[in-house]
Amino acid sequence: MVAGHAKRRLLIAILLISANRAVSRDALVDALWPDRPINSAKASLKTHVWALLRLLSPADHARAPIVTLPTGCSIRAPIDCLDMLAFERLVAEGREARRRGDVQGALKKLSNATLEGCLQSLFFVRIKEGARRRLLRDHQAGQRVTHP
Repeated sequence: MVAGHAKRRLLIAILLISANRAVSRDALVDALWPDRPINSAKASLKTHVWALLRLLSPADHARAPIVTLPTGCSIRAPIDCLDMLAFERLVAEGREARRRGDVQGALKKLSNATLEGCLQSLFFVRIKEGARRRLLRDHQAGQRVTHP
């Protein structure tokens, strides 16, 4: 875990939310220092990124999960390493099953997207239930059109 500095904890949280995608330097600066002059914020951002590199991979910065880019940075994470990435994968698979007409398969993927209770907050339960209702409504509407 990221010990110490609150800005570093916020930085790693932002990178994890956007895992495997580049986050621009400007977006990071805006999130971390909304009221600070841009020049000092960019220098501080670089310091915090290097501190995270040392923390996450002290022996070899090249093997650290954080990747520095010319315009920002990213954090590498295997698809099933983060609940959010696994959730996005299962939702995409559910959409693909729905596209193929496999309503039961789509519902199963959607149910699995709750990640065995990891995302059982009221927010995600509402999203899941809303998606389930839309899927069933779309399927029923297709049945009425296909079978008049």
